[in-house]
Amino acid sequence: MLVDEIPIGEEFKKILRSENITKLYPPQESLVRSGILETNGNVVLSTPTASGKTIAAEIAMIKTLERGKRAVYIVPLRSLAYEKFLEFQKYESLGYKVRIEIGDLDSKRYKKFLDFDILVATAEKCDSILRSRPNWFEDVGILVMDEIHLLGTDRGPVYEIIISKFRKLFGGIQILALSATIGNAVEIAEWLNAELIRSEWRPVPLRENVEIGKDKYKKIREIVEKSLSRGGQVLIFVNSRRSAEAVAEKLGNDLKFSENEF
Repeated sequence: MLVDEIPIGEEFKKILRSENITKLYPPQESLVRSGILETNGNVVLSTPTASGKTIAAEIAMIKTLERGKRAVYIVPLRSLAYEKFLEFQKYESLGYKVRIEIGDLDSKRYKKFLDFDILVATAEKCDSILRSRPNWFEDVGILVMDEIHLLGTDRGPVYEIIISKFRKLFGGIQILALSATIGNAVEIAEWLNAELIRSEWRPVPLRENVEIGKDKYKKIREIVEKSLSRGGQVLIFVNSRRSAEAVAEKLGNDLKFSENEF
C-alpha cells in the first residue's frame, strides 16, 4: 500500500514522505486494512523488531486526532518514553501538542489539567495519574500499549490495571497493543476483544546459525569483518559490561576504527 492510499490527512502523508516513507511495510498495511482507522475496534499487532510497529501506531493515533480525540502512548521505560516523545514531536508542526510524563517533576508543572494531544508516559506514571487525576484522560480516543508482552512479567499487573481502568472509565476507547514477542497473543487478543495481526515479516532477513571455534574472539572478528565489508552492521552481546568494553576496544584497534567510528 502506498502512502497516498492511506485514509488520513495530506499533512500527515507529507511527514511520512519527509522521512522517505512512500510505501507501507506489510504489517503496517495489515493494520490499515484491519479497519482500525474506520472503526473503534481493538488490535494486537505482533511483528518482529524493526517491522514498523511505531509508524503503524502513529497512523492510528493521527486518525484519532483527526476525529478530535487524543492519544496516549504507554511504554515500560523512561528512556523509551523520551525516545518516543522526541519522535512524535514532529506532529507539533501540524498544531498537535506532544507531552511526556515519566516522573514526579512532570506533574508539578500542571495543576488541574494536562493540555496534550499525544501523551507519552511510562506505565507506572500513567497508573499514578489514573489514580489521582483521571480527568487528564478525558477525550482520549486511543490507548497504545507498547511491549504488551510485559503482561506476563512482574510488571504485568500495572499494564493490566491501566487497560482495565481505561476501559472502565472511558467506555469505547480504542486499544492498540504492540509487541515483537508475545507468547500468548491469542489469549491477549481475546481479553481485549481485539483483532490479532501477527506477522513474521521483517525488512532484513534473519539468519540463525551457530559458529563453533576454539578462539571465540577470532570468530567474532571474522564475522564483524565479513559484515562490515558488505556495508552491514553488527550487534554483539557479551555477559558483562567489562567484557563489552574489552571486545569493543580490541575490535576498534584491530580493525583500525577511527575515534568517530569507534
